[in-house]
Amino acid sequence: MESITQSKSSLTKSPKKSPSTKSSPTKKFLFILGIVFICFCIAFLSLNQISKTRISQAHIQLLQIDSKAESKATKQSNKSPNISFSYQAKLIFSDNLFRFQNNFSNIEIVNISWNQNLDSAHFRDIYLDGRILHFTSPQQIQDNRIQDNKAKHTPDDTIQNNTTQTPIILGTLSYKTHFLISFFWTMCLYFVVIIFLWFAGLQLFKLSQNFRQNLPQKLVTSAPPPLEKKDIYFLIGAFLLCAFVCGFTFWLGFPGYHIIGDTYYSIALIKSNWHPVFISYVLQFLYIIFGKHLYYLFLFNLIPFYCGIFFLMAGFYLRFKAPILAIALILISGIGNIYFQNFVQYHSFSLPMMLFCMYSMILFLLLVNLRSKALTTALWICVFIIMFFALLWRHNAIFSVFPAFFVICYIYLQGRDLSHKAFVKKYIALLCASAILALSIVIIIPKLLSHGVAYPTNPTFLHQIAGACVSANNESCFKPEWYMPNKTFEDVKNAYQKYPTSADVLNVPWWNENERVFKHERLKGLHTMWIQAILKYPKNFLHHELRFIKAMWIQNPGWIFNAQGLQDKGSHPWHAQIVQDFPENEKNITLSPLQERIYSALYANLPRFNHIYGVSMGTILLLISSILLCLKRFRNALLVFTFSVSFASFFSALFIALFTPVNETRYMSLVLPLSIVALLGFIAFLYTMRTEKVRS
Repeated sequence: MESITQSKSSLTKSPKKSPSTKSSPTKKFLFILGIVFICFCIAFLSLNQISKTRISQAHIQLLQIDSKAESKATKQSNKSPNISFSYQAKLIFSDNLFRFQNNFSNIEIVNISWNQNLDSAHFRDIYLDGRILHFTSPQQIQDNRIQDNKAKHTPDDTIQNNTTQTPIILGTLSYKTHFLISFFWTMCLYFVVIIFLWFAGLQLFKLSQNFRQNLPQKLVTSAPPPLEKKDIYFLIGAFLLCAFVCGFTFWLGFPGYHIIGDTYYSIALIKSNWHPVFISYVLQFLYIIFGKHLYYLFLFNLIPFYCGIFFLMAGFYLRFKAPILAIALILISGIGNIYFQNFVQYHSFSLPMMLFCMYSMILFLLLVNLRSKALTTALWICVFIIMFFALLWRHNAIFSVFPAFFVICYIYLQGRDLSHKAFVKKYIALLCASAILALSIVIIIPKLLSHGVAYPTNPTFLHQIAGACVSANNESCFKPEWYMPNKTFEDVKNAYQKYPTSADVLNVPWWNENERVFKHERLKGLHTMWIQAILKYPKNFLHHELRFIKAMWIQNPGWIFNAQGLQDKGSHPWHAQIVQDFPENEKNITLSPLQERIYSALYANLPRFNHIYGVSMGTILLLISSILLCLKRFRNALLVFTFSVSFASFFSALFIALFTPVNETRYMSLVLPLSIVALLGFIAFLYTMRTEKVRS
């Protein structure tokens, strides 16, 4: 009997070994990650030690001659005007490792050996800006192949490729390489994030094992009735109506207005991530599959928008059987802010349409309990795909995308027999895991996809420091090594007073060098000085931010062209080069007489709303939904949805205004579409509370 008991106990104990088996992948993962981290540390520290005594060389290749300009030193003296020439030269590195690499290493000039035919004794104001060497000279270096190129955002490599002549080599630069310790700490942070993602992914996998089976029962309390013929006819009619309006708009504005420097960055497949690099990869994929066309980004405006309208129409009809209300939703497309900006191929206008579609699909899934679990799952997959695209479509899109998890996590947990404490605990855990996942997508994927130089995001911080310190006349807010040659705090004051709502003048590379104040490179200690300036002069900083909020919120929408402006042709040489391999009829919009009459009539009659209307609508809905959520009898998924979208609308408007470099109207284009969806969610909530008993 004892042996039988022992054998039974051994049998009952044997399954307990499974947890260790399950944990073995985690142990292996951590072991491999630890080895990789140790190898990285050894490699980085070895490179850093070698670089202390290693001197490398790079050829100096003439890149660009700026317009003639009178030097500032001459202007301040009483001498006769002395014209000087400003030059930019690109460093051609012979060493692929010990050289300037963005976010990884900087270089320090040791010596410059100029060619003998150059009068280098007169070269002055020599400084490095990444891999570009800047200097001025009273003599002009003859170079017939280089013309003044003042294109906004024109990349160095593109300028170089514009010429077919032999490059002009000015000399050789000897330099030392300094590997950035900030890169080391950044990689350490990435390793920590990867570990968090691993454990968060395991938890999400465990929580989502029953997602497909349990989700449909949580959306509504009763099983959906089968569709009648009139329902099918309505859905077909609604789809055809949306498709017709979408096709009509595509015909009217083909191929879309794309004569924009930022957009050409993506069209040219430049992957520096100054503008979102993900768009370049999407276009590259479309070029491979469907050929090179200039209307793809136009479709990224139209298709998500009209798909969103269709889901709204279908959701309101199937839930409330109100065909007139559902059909009336097509009028959203008649709002001038949205309709006319959809003609413009700009990521600032395609992102709002993605958000509109994503939130509309979520509202549809809340309103309609689909009989097909496969279709429900497919729609949720589409929601997450759009969410992924939206996160990578603009650098700050996370403020508008992440609030969707407020309602998604609520949907997932509601209906489960959880105590209030357990519900709150799991809800917060899911939100934290979702936040880590979203941040990882936003931070890591662009780093992996981008190539070449990505400009540092200095202008906003410099401008906010100026907003705090200029009024106090405190020049110690800016480190002396940040300044361009011959620039001082007086230049900061002049620039800030002239451009109180534009940070570009301080630091962006395409600004006039006579006005640009700070070096276009990573400025050591910038964030520390920024925090110190805010703490030292909070009233000045608050006044600066309120000025931006007023400028951003209370302004009419821009980028709305009349018929003549819509047909502008790109005249810049770089623009012409970018589109030369595309079909001729896609290089700009050309309206026929009929199209021009139709567009002009729409331009004259469709209403346009100041941004303050969208901000006010989102703010009011956020306040109302927040109050109602405190009352248990009103708490349901539709109210949480209203809170989520209105939260996205208001806080997007707030963060955009607080951290925008310029008071550009296009940044605010997403607020009105989000507020509209929030309003529709609230209407659905009110209608449901009156007609149905919804499980809280």
